[in-house]
Amino acid sequence: MNHLFLLNIANFVFNFARMLSGAIFIIILEAQGIPLSTISIAKGGQLLASMLLVLPSGIIADKYGGKYAIIAACIFSIAYYYFLIEPTHERVIIGEICNGIALAFYTGAFESWLFSLTAQKDSLNLHTHLAQSRELSYLAIVFGGLIGTFVGGHIFSFSLILMAVSLTIFLTVKKREKNNQIQIQGKTKYFIPAFRCLASKRIGFFLLTSSFLIGGSMQLIYQFWQPFFFKFPGVNGSKQSLGLIFIAFMLTQYFTSKLIRKYVLKNTEQMIYLTGLCWIIASISLLNTVHTENFISSIASFCLFFGMTAAASNLLMAQLGEIVDARLQSTAISILDLLGKSLGSFLLFFGDGIVTLSQYNFGWPILIFVFCPLSIWSIVQRKKLCTTHMIFFWLSLYQNGVQILALTNSDVK
Repeated sequence: MNHLFLLNIANFVFNFARMLSGAIFIIILEAQGIPLSTISIAKGGQLLASMLLVLPSGIIADKYGGKYAIIAACIFSIAYYYFLIEPTHERVIIGEICNGIALAFYTGAFESWLFSLTAQKDSLNLHTHLAQSRELSYLAIVFGGLIGTFVGGHIFSFSLILMAVSLTIFLTVKKREKNNQIQIQGKTKYFIPAFRCLASKRIGFFLLTSSFLIGGSMQLIYQFWQPFFFKFPGVNGSKQSLGLIFIAFMLTQYFTSKLIRKYVLKNTEQMIYLTGLCWIIASISLLNTVHTENFISSIASFCLFFGMTAAASNLLMAQLGEIVDARLQSTAISILDLLGKSLGSFLLFFGDGIVTLSQYNFGWPILIFVFCPLSIWSIVQRKKLCTTHMIFFWLSLYQNGVQILALTNSDVK
């Protein structure tokens, strides 16, 4: 039995179930009388629950096996869709908390389980398997988003049934084999070694920094990209239009991942530089969304943004799989996720002045997306930065910062 294949199929069904409502989630709830303010609070609760539990769930996955963490994720996902079938203010919030718990258990557990079933453990081979798995997930999201657009009011019931199917398939996949390379003791036996492993390496520092700054600010865009397009005629309230936009995002992620995996990435030395390049392209594309009033240009910019961030995520996770011991991988990924969700939760709860929902202006996160990659790029290329390099960096920081803050404070709608 090919357990790696079964794992990918189960992951396909899992993502298909989750993304049936991905493009029209806000529209469905608003049509049933749930205001956007409640959805925002619920999403903040989702991030908070995920943030509080992501590290304990990662430790559970490392200690007992990713299979048990994935099973828990499926169970909480089933509860999530159960609460959304007949949504009220309270049920939506409780459901999103269950969703956050499910995401916490799933985070890191799937990747470490996938890596454990991979024969060769070098970062290039790990990237190949991870990218292939995520490309399958992108297709699941495309089909889920397309079908979900036309399913309508029964979409949460279908998701619940499919999540149960995913759980059944996951149960047939073997647990990863235990790794006895390291001997760890004490109450912090998973967290401290995992964090030390990340912090002691340049690529680990890259992961920690980008996960907090970039991963955190991305939460605003992931949660509220749909209302951004409401300003365009014909899109506001249209499930079909949002569904097609969402599918365009996922197809871009699919083709970007496949392009890099098959034609661009040739050796492990390229991975860190390709990652930095992906972040910079994502920064530029996001900048374009702030000042453009063209519908096609906005879609193209968001597509490029999502494609580049997905490719960067694949590259970073593959490198983590090589530098972190197999018994600590779920915990390490959970640490990275915790950093991003900490900032993301803060922005969603207290960021009314940062992102005004009436304008959907994503100017503020661009400050992070532009400069964090530049600083990380400098750090990972050289252990010690020369004076010229530092001067160039701070001049570019000042020049672009003034321009971006001017855009953010403008009357762009």
